[in-house]
Amino acid sequence: MKKSHAVLLISVFVLLSLFDFITTSYLISSGRGHEGNPIMASLMTLELYTPVKIVLTVLIALLLYEIYHMDAKAFKLSSFSINLLYLLIAYNNLRFLTEG
Repeated sequence: MKKSHAVLLISVFVLLSLFDFITTSYLISSGRGHEGNPIMASLMTLELYTPVKIVLTVLIALLLYEIYHMDAKAFKLSSFSINLLYLLIAYNNLRFLTEG
């Protein structure tokens, strides 16, 4: 796999994570949704949600980049899996956003 493709897949993850952060924050502040991850929900009450979300996103992106350098097959599986997970989260958040 070309390095540019790896960077693209990692960038997609970062953008999906950012989308999750923005939409989740909006839905919660507007009273239209809640954080589905109980660990992240508890961090919200401690006002640690934003820094933890940023740190985890950066760490996962760096981990994916390291996996890319070690094993192309493992990188494909890992990056496609995490992007699929975040696509499902984004879809769920969009459903809440579009509900009237």
